[in-house]
Formats: sequence, structure tokens, C-alpha cells
Amino acid sequence: MLAVQKSVGRQLKSAATVGSRPQAFIRCLSSASHDDVMDVLIVGGGAVGCGLARLLNQSAPSLKVGLLEAREAPSNKPSEIPNARSYALSPASLELIGPNVRSKLQLGYYDSMQVWQANSPASLTFTTQDLDADPLKAPYLGACVEDGPLVASLWNEIQGTTKCWTNTTVKDMQVGDTESLAQVTTSTGETIQTALLVGADGGNSWVRKTCDISRTGAEYGLHALTFTVELESSLNKRAFQRFLGDGGPMALLPTYSPNHAVVVWSTSPDTIEQWKDSAPEELVAHLNDCLLEGPQRIPPLLERETSSSSVVSNLLYCRTPFGYPTLWSRHGVAPPRTQVYATAKNNQDCVSQKFLSSILLSSKCLYQGQGSLGR
Repeated sequence: MLAVQKSVGRQLKSAATVGSRPQAFIRCLSSASHDDVMDVLIVGGGAVGCGLARLLNQSAPSLKVGLLEAREAPSNKPSEIPNARSYALSPASLELIGPNVRSKLQLGYYDSMQVWQANSPASLTFTTQDLDADPLKAPYLGACVEDGPLVASLWNEIQGTTKCWTNTTVKDMQVGDTESLAQVTTSTGETIQTALLVGADGGNSWVRKTCDISRTGAEYGLHALTFTVELESSLNKRAFQRFLGDGGPMALLPTYSPNHAVVVWSTSPDTIEQWKDSAPEELVAHLNDCLLEGPQRIPPLLERETSSSSVVSNLLYCRTPFGYPTLWSRHGVAPPRTQVYATAKNNQDCVSQKFLSSILLSSKCLYQGQGSLGR
């Protein structure tokens, strides 16, 4: 999100002398009462744009806020299966969206997380008690929420307090100098003036590029593949994340459905190309291999020459019947397994070792959330 501020500093300074309640940026201008003049105009009606509008309505209700959205008004269509396009929100973010919005969402809360490293004995499990011993102060670590319902709930929340345009894009804009308002011409031919123009139109923001606003960033060579999977049993409000050898993590996140989880796999573009069009059974087998394998022992630091315990070496892990090191089974929890329904009748022995279902809904849903991170 970015903002272009015009003629704001002088008005904020004068507003500060009026009283404790903030005044609108441009109330002293004769044109401020016109419908086409805004204090804040937000371009983009996604989670960021709608979330900002809600916060402005709440914290500065005297401001005249407008929002331009290129698509239809979002609708919260109920679905039996969680959508792969989801977010993991922290307690602070959940507090930010407000209780009214939260009450309308189906949230997949998690109160613990298990993280481990590929090809090493490193593992970490933490719970809400690591945040605060009082469960009432820290009831959860976060929650997984679908993008569509989140945006729709935020959109509904700002109706009546934010002027919204749908099916409308920015065709042209003039930011002028510091003494004038920014002027936006929309795709419908309407002209809107604003003291503060906010670009919430995505990572490739047209507003940012048009205003020639620089940014500092670097590509880190990872893309994301995300999809919904069916589970044999609930994750019991625990999220799992394993850092793989290719440099990216694979996360398994609880959803509002006890029978489904969302997988977010950050990896190289070549790996994405390899797996995005693969058969569901092959992908599930690979996920099982990655997520069912616990921490690994590493070679001794020194060669063991005698049986003396004084020789420094790494811990030697004893494998359990489930294939996990003793240390893992003592401090970690194996994710639940599921049947691979497509091959259950012909390969019953293999089925017991599977943990993600090959009934991955449909190829459309399976790769619905696929995309590039940081772009």
C-alpha cells in the first residue's frame, strides 16, 4: 500500500489547533462539500483497501473516504470446502479487522505450531503459553481465513461510511504541486479530487508506477503453490511447517473445516513447474514424504573411535515404528494421515502410510491459489 499526499501538511497543522478531534484535511476548501471531492481516495478494494477504509471510518469518522474497485462488489458465497486462497492472520491482525468482521468469518484457529528443518535435528514447538501464561490473554497464535469472505465482510462493513465505486478503474490522474489536490479521472469519465490518494492496487500498483514512486526490494527466487487437501482427522488446532532443502518452507494450516487443511509450499519456480500439473496421487505422495518425515540426525562431529562417552558426537536418534526419531515422537506430534481414496482398493498397504488425500477436490481448486510471492 502506498499513498500520494497533496496539500495535507498545511491542513493537518491547522486541524491540530482546532481541538482534540481531528478535522477533515480539506474542510476549509470551498469545494469540500462536493460529492466528487474526497479527503482520502483509496484505489483498490481488496483486503488492504477495505481494511484501511474501515480503520479510517473508525478512527477518523469526520473524514470523507472514497474507494475505487475495478470489479463487482465482492460477495460472500458459502462454500463446503475451504478455498486455497487464504491468509494466516496473527492475533494483532484479527484484532485490526474488528469484532463485527470476525463474527461473520469462518476461521481456522490454531493455538500451537510445530516447525522443523530438513536434514537436521532442529525442531521447535511453541504454543499460546509461550506468548502469555494466561489463556484468556493469548487464546490462539493465529487463524487461517479465506480471502473472499474476508474481503466481502470488510466491504460490507464500510458501506454507508465510505463512498464506493465498483467496475471503475483510474484512467488518468494529476497530482499537481503541494498546494493543490490530486485529481483522478475514472474509466467511467468521472473526475474526483482528493487530498490523499492511496494506492492499494496490488504489488504491481498502477498508482505507484504512474506517480513514479520508488521502492526498495529484491527478488528472493521463490514462488508459492497453495492448495486445499482433505485430512483423515483434525489437526487439533496445530499448524505444521517444515523447511525443505530447496530453500523454502512447506506449511500445513488448519481451516474452519476439521476435515480440510491448506498447504502453502514456497519453493523455486522450477519446482512449481514440475509439480503444478502433476497427477494428484504423485503430488500427495511427495507431500507425505515431506511432511511425515521428522527431524534427521546428522553425521557425528568427530569419528567415534571408542565406546567412551567422552567422545564428542551428535545425538543418535532411535527410530520409532512410525519412522520418527525418539526425540521427535517425545516432543513433536505427527500430522494425521488420510486414505488415498483413488487407490484404496488396489493398494491397501500403501494407503495406511498416506496422510493427505488424493481426492484434492478438483484440479481447479487444487491449484486455485498458485501464484508468485513478492510480485
